[in-house]
Formats: sequence, structure tokens, C-alpha cells
Amino acid sequence: MVGAGIMGAVTAYHLSRRGARVMVIEATTLEPRGASAATFGWINANSKQPEHYFELNRAGMEAHGELRDALGGGSWLRGGGSVEWADPEGAAALRARVDAHAARGYPAELIDAARLRELEPELEPEPSPTEVAFFPSEGSVDTVPLIGVLLAATQGMGAVIKRGVRVTHLDAGRDGRAIIVLDPSETIRADVVVNCAGADAGPLAVQGGLMVDTGGPVGLNAVTVPVSVSLGRVVRAPGVHFRPERGGRIMIASPSADAALATGTDTSGLAERLVDAAARHLPGLAGAAIEEARVARRAIPPDGLPIAGRLADAPWLYHLVTHSGVTLAPLLGRLAAEEILGGAEDARLAPYRPDRFTTSVSS
Repeated sequence: MVGAGIMGAVTAYHLSRRGARVMVIEATTLEPRGASAATFGWINANSKQPEHYFELNRAGMEAHGELRDALGGGSWLRGGGSVEWADPEGAAALRARVDAHAARGYPAELIDAARLRELEPELEPEPSPTEVAFFPSEGSVDTVPLIGVLLAATQGMGAVIKRGVRVTHLDAGRDGRAIIVLDPSETIRADVVVNCAGADAGPLAVQGGLMVDTGGPVGLNAVTVPVSVSLGRVVRAPGVHFRPERGGRIMIASPSADAALATGTDTSGLAERLVDAAARHLPGLAGAAIEEARVARRAIPPDGLPIAGRLADAPWLYHLVTHSGVTLAPLLGRLAAEEILGGAEDARLAPYRPDRFTTSVSS
């Protein structure tokens, strides 16, 4: 297993539960960094297209509850749904999205300002919206504690976690088993390598015959110090998104901040602007200090859809990389473990096979 982010951790957990001997190789030495730590952590199938991808995300949402039960509970999973409102130019599109989701059985409704105050008494949107979308089945995940729980459980089942080492080379041996070369110099043999390296998965994929770039744009999430503000769910206001985080903190993100970050704007200044933007709607946040500005490159395959599976001429290398990794990880990790150990392919993963990329190269 290459990568101990959310995708690697949950896949290693499911493989270990099914009796596999697992080694997780992670380049960082501390708790999770990268996209899994810097994610906004919103669990949803909202606006996901095409239809098969929407259904995959909806199944991923359900798999979070199953994972929580299997782990014996956990405060890392937060329900409560999400609320969202739009500026006047986007109101009609939001209303249409609510209607479309409700028609397909995805919980969605329009609520008024009074109902919003019942859900979130400390919200004071500026300007006040006349309609708010409420998606009650959505939620969020605190990924860092979840990854810690998963890796501890995996180690408890006999897995080995190697931190602070990088995979420098992958190849197939004469017997068809994988040869893994690490830095510092060490060689390991394995029946299957699972490529869960996220944005950095491309260089490993090439060594198994697949040329694909999984590095998306850089994103920023600001996390405040613990604050005495009551917030129970994900809030998506025009231009700024925020949600509760562990220990009384608030996480804040914005597409415009991500765009500014890509141009080289100072991270600390952007994080402070995020607090100001969120405080327009949640006044209790005004002046809150930033505890951490989390920056990472997103893992996004070229067509925006997951990569799950292996090429026929490199069965020793299983690729598992996706955007929306927080929503999808519990489901994709379980399905991948079943395919790797059982051999039979799951039809739900058919649209996401790596051979859809025609720019493959020989290993």
C-alpha cells in the first residue's frame, strides 16, 4: 500500500480485515499531511455527474455509517446535513438542483429563514436569503483522527506501517510479483501494490504502464482556534464555506481563495480573509485566530472521475485515486479490497478502470 491518506488507510484496513498481510508505505513521518489533511471533508453526492458517479457517491455516504459501526463508533463522523444559499443570480439554479435531487430520492428541500434559525441559531446571513437549500443526509468527516483510528486498527491486525520512506521504483519480477524499491535503499516483494498516492500517484502509475497525471490544483482550508460559536453542520454561503471541526474549531474554505493561492498570494493573508468572509454570516467568528492554514494539491484524475483497478498487463499494480476521496474512501477501499483478494471485478467500478486512458505506455 503506497500512501497513508484516507484512501490508503481505509483500503489497508479492509485488506487486513480480510486476512491479507499488509504493509503501508508513507513518505511523511508525522500525522497525515497532503490532501487528506487539507480536505474540507464534506460528505455528499451533491451535483455529482454523471449519474453513475452520483450513485457511487451516494453509496459512499452510506458506507461511512457502516465504517463507523465496524470501528465501534467515532466522533470523526458528523451528520446534521448541509445548508446552502445562493446570490440572486444563482437562486434559480439552486432551486432547480433541489428539485432534481428530491425527484431522484436524494434528501433535499427548500427552507425559509425561520427554519434556518432553528437549525443554526447563531447564523446571521448577510444579506439574508429568502430561500435556503437543506440537504439533511450530508455531513462531514474529521479526516486526521479517522486516519489515525484506521491505521491503529490495521496495525492491530498485524499490518506494518513504514513512515518517512518513499517508493523510488516499481517493477514486476520474473514470478509476476511486484518489486518495490524504497529510499533509503531497501527492496520489498509483494503480490500486489496498491497505488493510493493521491496527487503523486502519476509517477508510480507510469512504472506500471499507465501515463496519467493525478495532480489537481492547490487548495486551502483555514482552521480556527477553538471558539465559543455554535455550528452544527456544513454551511455553503456564496463565496465561502465553513463547518464545525474537532475541538470547537471551525474550518473555512473558498473557491476564490484557492484561485488566489494558485497565483502566489500569501497563505496567512488568505486565511485571515476567509475568517472575515465567514464572520459575515456567523458573527461569533469575528476576530477568531487561525490555528492552521492547510494547503495541499488535490488528487484529481484528468477526467475528474476515480481511477480504480489495474491494467491487464500489470496485474501487480492496483490504482486507487480519486477526487471526492473523503466521501468515496469507505466504499472504494472496501470494493478494492474485495477485488484484490477475491479476483472478481465489481460492476460498480466499471466506469473507472484505468484502461480508459488511451495514453498508456509500456512498462
